[in-house]
Amino acid sequence: MASILAAQSAEMRTKGAALIQQADRLLCESWNEKMWSDGDPKTRVAAFVCEYDSERCLLSDRGFSQPIEDGPHMAFSFNLCATAFVDYIFADPATLLQGKASPEFIARALADRERLGQKQVDVTFRRNDLEMLARFNRRAVEQCYRRVYCSAKDGLRLRA
Repeated sequence: MASILAAQSAEMRTKGAALIQQADRLLCESWNEKMWSDGDPKTRVAAFVCEYDSERCLLSDRGFSQPIEDGPHMAFSFNLCATAFVDYIFADPATLLQGKASPEFIARALADRERLGQKQVDVTFRRNDLEMLARFNRRAVEQCYRRVYCSAKDGLRLRA
């Protein structure tokens, strides 16, 4: 009887894992549809590449990250190696800048950028930014299936 129950448990876990993968895939597809189907010309893409001298970045057992709605923008984060990760951020700059400069200045700056014509990805490199690392590691833990991996045995940073 015990072996039958163990086999049923293993079968249910396999089915559950398949359902989780399907749900993750559907979530990513819905996010992709939301971001690109309307052809919103206001959406901008930025990448933050973060590198660390001694701190370590976690690696999730899922191999990808879910899109995170983080205030006025959407973000994906990916581990590049033990000491670096990248955040891709999709946002409407006018929304991000609201309240940080006069509306006239924001409108003028965005109009100037539109005149450039070609869309571009803004890339920013950050070195030893502990706040960004803490956020990345917390999200890796929150989004993992069962485990996260780290190249360091201690000193893991989850807070800035």
